[in-house]
Amino acid sequence: MATNNFKAFALDPNANVMSQADWEALPALLAGFSSGKASSAQVNKAIRQATTIAALIGQFIANSGVDALDNADVNGLVTKFTNALTTNLRLGAGAPAIGIPFFWPSSAMPNTVMDEWVDMVFLKFNGATFSATTYPKLALVFPGLKLTETRGEFLRIWDDGRGVDSGRSLLSAQSDDFKSHAHTLYFNNGSSGSNISIGSASNVTGIYSSGLNQPGGGSVAAMGNTGGSETRPRNIAFNFLVRAK
Repeated sequence: MATNNFKAFALDPNANVMSQADWEALPALLAGFSSGKASSAQVNKAIRQATTIAALIGQFIANSGVDALDNADVNGLVTKFTNALTTNLRLGAGAPAIGIPFFWPSSAMPNTVMDEWVDMVFLKFNGATFSATTYPKLALVFPGLKLTETRGEFLRIWDDGRGVDSGRSLLSAQSDDFKSHAHTLYFNNGSSGSNISIGSASNVTGIYSSGLNQPGGGSVAAMGNTGGSETRPRNIAFNFLVRAK
């Protein structure tokens, strides 16, 4: 544990310190003490306010892992305080807030890549549950204590009453689909022995035109299967994470 030499003065609840209301009403608060004698309670109040702030800053520096020493090295304290801001607040690395999902371009977890994030914990949206005791702040954002399975999925903004994607609840899954449409074939009625084929004969799907005779009776309109195993737009694969602690 790093050392903090800066200690607050007169912290006992029964210390001889004037009340905050009397302090704020004290004429000397603006002009200072110009004549006579200040009471010990007044002096103690001034000392306690100054030393409390000094102790706060000193402890902030110590929390970053370095000593805050009362050795008259003001420039050294400034440097330590600046470094503590970066360490304690993660300003240098722009730390993600707990509970906010984000895309990450690596399979390596962020706390193994960013030195400033080494003491943080990151989880994947892979359908796993988590403990509210271990991650209490994350539980406030995901009270169901489960991170939705998102691997291999596309994300869609919640409809929120707009009517484009009605009936959806937040974090609900949706299967793939095609918008309703039609494919129409136009042809002349031919003799019962003519065939109209779309696609290769080896890919016949068994979909027949109602305007033609069925197999064994004459004409057939067959459509071949094309495409892959899913419907998708062009895309880039990212890891999807959340800071848990």
